[in-house]
Amino acid sequence: TGFPLDKINFILFRRKQEKQLRVLSKCLSNLQVICNGQAAYMYITREELAELDANSEHINNIVNYAKEIEGVKIAFLLHQTIDGTIRANLRSESPYRVDKIAESHGGGGHAFASGCFMGKDMELAIKELTLDLENEINNNNI
Repeated sequence: TGFPLDKINFILFRRKQEKQLRVLSKCLSNLQVICNGQAAYMYITREELAELDANSEHINNIVNYAKEIEGVKIAFLLHQTIDGTIRANLRSESPYRVDKIAESHGGGGHAFASGCFMGKDMELAIKELTLDLENEINNNNI
């Protein structure tokens, strides 16, 4: 008979809490594709998280959905913590690197998966990271 590998795989990697899917839905409704389709971002405010009775734990890996769009190579997700501070999760694939972007905002991580905090102004955070992504794309276009 053996192990039910398909069931184990589903439980470990695919099963989600209802709140996670509601947060994903809200993030997707805020999705923007930028930089001629090469980049994308999503965001969720603390008010939106509160409406869903959700928190930061329900945000894990949501940024990856933006990278699943055909042509998108670099993406970020912004979410507000309880005190209003904006956390940025950044993801990319070669040749684009997000570690330098995160470091420029006091954060860090790996070449293709990094994070940082962006103050408390969502619009400003979006503008700053959009410009950072545009620069990364323009400096590394192959």
